[in-house]
Amino acid sequence: MKNEIAALFFGGWILRELDIRNITRGQDRAYNLNIIGISTAVSLSIIGFILGLVGLSNIVKFTVPWLVLIYPFIIVLILSARYRKFDRIQKAVVVGMIVALVFGFGDMLSFYGFKGNLISDLVASLPFGSQGIGWILPTIIMMIIAQLITSFILKSDDRNLESRKEV
Repeated sequence: MKNEIAALFFGGWILRELDIRNITRGQDRAYNLNIIGISTAVSLSIIGFILGLVGLSNIVKFTVPWLVLIYPFIIVLILSARYRKFDRIQKAVVVGMIVALVFGFGDMLSFYGFKGNLISDLVASLPFGSQGIGWILPTIIMMIIAQLITSFILKSDDRNLESRKEV
C-alpha cells in the first residue's frame, strides 16, 4: 500500500512542478491546458502505481542489461562533446558510438545468460576487460582511424576543389 500512495504523491508532485495548466505562447496569449495537465497527472500516477506493484527487484532485473548496453555509447558521446572542436570530429564520434554500442550489446547478452558470445569473449581478452571496460581501447582506436580517414577525404576534396578553380 505504501508504494501506491507514493505513486499518487509522485503524480501530483509532477503536475505541480511542471505547472502545465497555463502555457504562454508569445506575450499576451495564454492557452489553458487543464486537460493535458490532468491527463499527465493521471497517466503518471497509473505508471507509478504499476511500477510500485512490479517491485524494485524486477525493475532492476529488467533495466540493468539495457543500461549496460547504452553506457559505453553515452560515455563516448559525453566525452566527445567536451571537445571544443566537436564539429571536426563528428564522423569519428559516430564510428566510436557504433563500436561502443556493439561492445555494449555483447555485455547485455551476457546479462541475459548468453555467456559464450563472441563479443563478450573478445572484451574479456582485451585490456581492462576484466573490469568491464574493455570497449574503451577498440573504441578509441576506431575513432582515430575514422578521424584519419575523414581528414584524408576532406583534404583530397579540398585539393579537387582547388584544381577545378584553376581550370
